[in-house]
Amino acid sequence: MKFTGIAAAIAAALLCSAALADSEADFNKEVPGYAKCMKKATANTDILDCISIARKHYDKLLNDNYKKAMKHCEVRREITGGTGVDLCKKKLKEAERAWIKYRDLMAEYVYQVNLGSIDQLNSAGFVAEETRKQALLLEVNDD
Repeated sequence: MKFTGIAAAIAAALLCSAALADSEADFNKEVPGYAKCMKKATANTDILDCISIARKHYDKLLNDNYKKAMKHCEVRREITGGTGVDLCKKKLKEAERAWIKYRDLMAEYVYQVNLGSIDQLNSAGFVAEETRKQALLLEVNDD
């Protein structure tokens, strides 16, 4: 079966809507004020404000975890006498820059699918959810 451009766009929009719905439960549990914001939301602009709360929450968590991950590269100094510390930090920095580029380009694609208000919600939700995933990925267990 061959997808046409329209069918692919519809499939992408539905996939993003489903992903945003899946994120809702995590946002409700993890983001202070998100559930209350969504209960009061009556328009797409209100929902965008709520998603912005989630994105800011996860952005802070991501930044904190990134700093901890950079410090965690220092563990290599204790283990190897210093070899690999700079390489560890360099690779983490490169990976984070590549991830930011991926996140931003995909968010733009999601928005461009149909250029409707639902795409704006999907794009914002995508950024918040991807930021959440990246923050959790960079989480360093201090044990």
